[in-house]
Amino acid sequence: MLERQRTPVVYQQFHKFPSVERDIAVIVGSDVLAGSLINAVKQSGNKHLREVDIFDVYSGENVGSDKKSVGIKLVFSADYVLTDEEINRMVDKIVRNLESTHQAKLRDE
Repeated sequence: MLERQRTPVVYQQFHKFPSVERDIAVIVGSDVLAGSLINAVKQSGNKHLREVDIFDVYSGENVGSDKKSVGIKLVFSADYVLTDEEINRMVDKIVRNLESTHQAKLRDE
């Protein structure tokens, strides 16, 4: 006979204000590791950044033989409604940090 195990229920409070997702794609050297990019994004000092995920990696003729394009999902949230201006400033800061740490270029396609 199988014994039934009880799993404790963990409740999480819903955020009062919605989170905002932004996707960016950067061109980096083919030797740059995804984890290194994630760490650089997290270290950019954005206190409202809640999640960072790589959702795409592409290498091919459109980005150059020794380059790759990396798609990064950014999720921001706060205890108030973030404005587009605030989010744009945070994304710009992340992009500048990636440019300085990984010689990344924002992909404009």
